[in-house]
Formats: sequence, C-alpha cells, structure tokens
Amino acid sequence: MPQSSKLSRQTGAQSRKLFQNAQSFYQKKNYVKAIELMEGAKALGMDSTDLLLLLSDSYLRLGQINKGTDMLMQAAARDENNPEILSTAGNTCLRLGLNDLAVKFLARNLQLSSGDPKAYYHYANALKNDGQIDEAISLLQEIIPIFPDQEYLWDSLGNVVSLRDGPDKALVFFEEALKLNPENGTVYNNITLSYESVGNYEQAVKHARKAVEFLPDSPDAHLNLATTLLISGQLEEGWKEYEWRKSLLNPNSRKMPSHIPSWTGEDLKDKTLLIGAEQGVGDEIFLSGLYAELISQAKKLYIGCDERLVPLYESCFPDAEVIPYEEKKDRKTEKLARIYPALKNIDIDYFCLNFDLFKIFWPTPDDLKKYTASPLNIPAELKSVWQERLGKLPHKKNIGISWRSGKLSVLRSLQYAPLTEWAELIKSNPEANFINLQYGECGEELAELEKMSGQKIYSFEELDLKNDFLNSAALMSCLDLAIGPATTCNALAVNTGVETWWLNSGDTWWTFGTDNPPWLNNGRVFKKNLNEKWPGFMGKVSEHLEKHI
Repeated sequence: MPQSSKLSRQTGAQSRKLFQNAQSFYQKKNYVKAIELMEGAKALGMDSTDLLLLLSDSYLRLGQINKGTDMLMQAAARDENNPEILSTAGNTCLRLGLNDLAVKFLARNLQLSSGDPKAYYHYANALKNDGQIDEAISLLQEIIPIFPDQEYLWDSLGNVVSLRDGPDKALVFFEEALKLNPENGTVYNNITLSYESVGNYEQAVKHARKAVEFLPDSPDAHLNLATTLLISGQLEEGWKEYEWRKSLLNPNSRKMPSHIPSWTGEDLKDKTLLIGAEQGVGDEIFLSGLYAELISQAKKLYIGCDERLVPLYESCFPDAEVIPYEEKKDRKTEKLARIYPALKNIDIDYFCLNFDLFKIFWPTPDDLKKYTASPLNIPAELKSVWQERLGKLPHKKNIGISWRSGKLSVLRSLQYAPLTEWAELIKSNPEANFINLQYGECGEELAELEKMSGQKIYSFEELDLKNDFLNSAALMSCLDLAIGPATTCNALAVNTGVETWWLNSGDTWWTFGTDNPPWLNNGRVFKKNLNEKWPGFMGKVSEHLEKHI
C-alpha cells in the first residue's frame, strides 16, 4: 500500500474521531471545546456538511455571528437542494433576525418538502417574523386541515393570530395544541400571554410553571414565569426566576465580574460597592434614582455604566466614582463580558447588577413603599438654559413625546402606537407645545407627524438625544410632562423628576401588580390591554392629556 494512502486513511480516522468527540462536547453545551475539536478535524481535511452545520451552530451559540454565518453559508452552498441544510439555514437566520433571508431559505425548503408539516411550520414562522402576518395565517389555515394532529401548527397559528387579532383570539388554538401534546413546553410558554390578556393570572402562572417543567434549561421559559409572577405580585418567587436573565444561555446576557462577592443587602458601612451595568442603556438608567440612597449607605459607591452616561452621572453623583465598562469576549466562554479596566488595582467589597436592586430594595410586597427613588440632581445652570429656551415657545405647557424604541423590527413595531394615533393626540391638544424627545433618525417621521397633526413639533436639532444624556436630562427636567413607551427616553425622563406617562402594550412587571411603579411618585402607566386597538387606547390618553393641560 502506498505511504500516502496509509497516511490519508490515518488522517481520515483522526478527523472522524475528533468530530465524534466534538459532538459529545456539543451535547454537553461545551461549545468552546466542541469548536476546538471541529476546527482540528477541518485542519485534517474533513469537509462534511454535518461538520459545517454543527460548527456554525456552535459559533452562533457563543455569539460569534460572523463565523457562524460564514460556516452556514458554506454548508448551504454545498447542496442548495438539500432540505435539511435549507431548514437549518433558514431557522438559523430566524434566530439571527435575518428574516428576509430566512423566508428565501424556508420557501425553497417547502418546495422540496411539501409533504412535511414541519416545512410549513418553519415557513409560517419566517413569514410572521418578516411581518407577513396575513400570509402566515392563510398558509396555516390551508395546511392544518391536512395535518390536524400536528400541535406545532396550531401553536404557530396561535402566535400569528395573537399578533393580528389579540392574544385572547389565540387562546383556542393554543388549547388545541395542548390537547394534542400536553407536554409541549413551548406552547405552555406561549399561552401564558393569552391568559394574562384576559386577566386570568392564576392560569397564566400555572401554564408558565408547566413551561419551566418541560423546558427546565430555557432562560426564556424561566423569565416568562418570572414576569408572570411579578405581574401577579408574587415577588419572592418572581425574583428567584428572574435570576435566569444572567444565564449565559440567555443571548441578551453579559458575563460580569465574578471575582467580587455579590451584594445581597448586607450592611454597607465601611464597604465599597460596584453597581454593574446590565442590558441596554435605558435599563441602566431605570433605577438610577436609588443611587443617592446607596451613596449614603456605602463607604464608596462605584457606578458602572455605558460611557455615554459618564457626564450625566458625574454631574448628578459627585460623591460616587463613575466607571465606564468595556465589552470584550471572555476567553473561556467566548461570551461578551463587561469589564471595568479602571478598577484593576482597586479592591471592591461587593458587586451588584443594577436590576438586582429591585429584589434588594423590594423583596416582598410589604416592602414596596419602603424606598422611593430620588430625582437626578441636574446642574442648575443647565436647567436654566433649557428653561429659557422653552420659555420662548408660544404656549405655557411643554409636553415631551417619544413613540418607539431605537431598535425597531416588524414585530416590535406592533408594541408601539402608530404615528397616526400620535397625530390625533397632538391635534386634540393644541394648547401645548409638543417637544420631540425621540432619539435616533426620525426626521421623516417628524415631518409626517406635523403634516398629519397640523401642529409644529419642536426639536432642538443641536441636541443629540441618543448620546448626550446630560443635556437631554436637563431639557426633560424642565418639561411639564413626558409621554411615551417604556424606552430609554422615558427611563431618563422619570428619573429627572418630571411627571412621566408610560404607554404600555400589555402588563408591566415592574409595577408588581399595582397600577403604577410604587417606588416612583411621578410615574404613571397607561396599560393597553393586548386585545385593545390603538385608536381607542390613544383616545383615552388624549382625554387625560386635555384634563392635564
């Protein structure tokens, strides 16, 4: 036998062995080791589709989007008529939010697999995520009579009907899915919202618990149970479940400093405390009204934050040390980690994520009135500048408005009132100056809003509402009222002390079963039932605004 053939066989055996070991580590969720072994197999010449797909998924689970997507496209290019590859590629694109690409992959997969009910299910999901709600419903209505015993088709129909017609109309489809398979954790997770929408919190909690029972390792199921418990006022258990937001399996989580002991409410006298920033910048701001209390308790408070918040926090909390974080990949987990280089040679006694302050300050319903947030101490000279500028406007009342998040997908847009409804609110209240607080690119929306309402929306174009939080806060503190959804804008406004109205679609877990956030004296929630239409809801808000003005 030629030496080259012998070496080739040995190399092939080695690569297959590496791949088998990699599959074992993948099953154990050790994606770092799995990648190491699969890259070794690739280096030895292994080039199978199975390896590329598993390698792609491993990279994606570690947040390495570019590498994962590249491997996926390589696999899809090998055999564009392979239903398994098309299905995997399409569902991966869905997970990444690449909805138009997912529709293409899964439409082709459906052509090749028209007898497979799963192909219809995946394609319907792609249509839904791409905003093609009516098309998804029509597809499912046509195919369910052919495959009536497939519970996931009923579940999918429930999801899209919930978006178009309201969660109450979806209840019957979820219930049918559970009749067919009473052990499907995903359906239990989805039906929870339907029960909440009709005010049946007992059933909502019951079904959320079943979702966790069948999906014990799912952060989504645990967090759904957490918010359902908190909405119904069951704080102690709710906080335990809310710990799942920190799980590295949660795509929104960040690895945080683990070498510093966690603060769980211990006496802070003669102790230093680092508040760690988690989630988005609006979430960082949300509980900043508690920082003055922590400064009074601790020897030294270190506030970790997005670098854009440094000028605001340094001005408002001169007795604290404000430390911006950096995001880097953790070498062991390949997960994004938030680190604080400025604290490298400083001993810190305790570390606390900012949303952990909820369970520390308000562990039970009896504690809800124990602490009240303090307004940010905006420098007087900045406030006077904005008071002067607002004083030049034609009316006495100044109402700040924002209408959406900066991150807007087709599905997320359903959570926010359309511009047409905002136009009606503005038109109905001509005795106020409406001030634009919407951050990001919104020039076209503003022009449309002015055209529809027939009123001027005042913008201060030199003010960067997305990045200049100090001046944005100073402006907001001089308003009579701020109105908008639960976004960064309203999180900042309410912490300046201005009266703030939240326009929420669905229940709000951070009111803990009460009407308004109990730790805020100036925050009010207008809750739109998920089955209610926007025109009627915004009409009621407009009436309240007329009385306010």
